[in-house]
Amino acid sequence: MTEIKKTDVFTLNPCDTDKSCKAKLNKRQKLDLGKIKEKFKVTSDAGIALVLEIEHIEVIVHGFGDLVFKVGKLKISKSKLKELAKKIYGIGLK
Repeated sequence: MTEIKKTDVFTLNPCDTDKSCKAKLNKRQKLDLGKIKEKFKVTSDAGIALVLEIEHIEVIVHGFGDLVFKVGKLKISKSKLKELAKKIYGIGLK
């Protein structure tokens, strides 16, 4: 069974494959992509979304608040992804 973790700000749940995971804000909010760009390595900027590389993990950050972690074959714990999501949301929601 798929495990869904809930926090005060977002929900972290697996995507359709085990190679990616999605974090979604519990309350609809916009992220400040400009602030996020200042703090993380950006590999692509589409204006409404960013692609970041954080600790060998590709993270797609949508301006409307969703994060998609593309972990590929890396063995990344859900707690690590939750920690990264907290960091991104902590910067983008200020």
